[in-house]
Amino acid sequence: MFRKFKFEQDFYDKLRCIPFSTRYKLDLAGVKLSLKSWNLFSEEERAKLCEMDAEGPESAHYRELLVSLIQKLGETAKFLEPAQLDQEKAQWGNPDHIPADISSKISQLGLEIRPEDWKKLDTLQRFVLFKLSQGKHDHVNLGPALKEFLKDY
Repeated sequence: MFRKFKFEQDFYDKLRCIPFSTRYKLDLAGVKLSLKSWNLFSEEERAKLCEMDAEGPESAHYRELLVSLIQKLGETAKFLEPAQLDQEKAQWGNPDHIPADISSKISQLGLEIRPEDWKKLDTLQRFVLFKLSQGKHDHVNLGPALKEFLKDY
């Protein structure tokens, strides 16, 4: 399933950036993938990685495909540290606690997220807000993502 968000719709046409729903799948697979490598995949390969399920019985198949595509590029697959994955998942995966980084970044934008709002978000939405609040990102999409997610509530 390929879940699309309005705040990132500008790059769905050719999948030149990794959509957040696919970034989530990459994290579930425990595989690091650079944007450079992503763009070396064919459009069909990128679309397949977006559409495939990466949870449950399909998780092993997703990871195998991803690793084989990376190796096909002549690169070595790099894996995320399980401890890092567990630490991050403990933050975005907990609907009962808003991580401090998220609250802080949202507050800096002049916006607010309340505990009851966080609790209503689904796992993927919490993952997206967590990733957008991290230091590696310019936080340009954090406000639009939050507004999109909370408009339904």
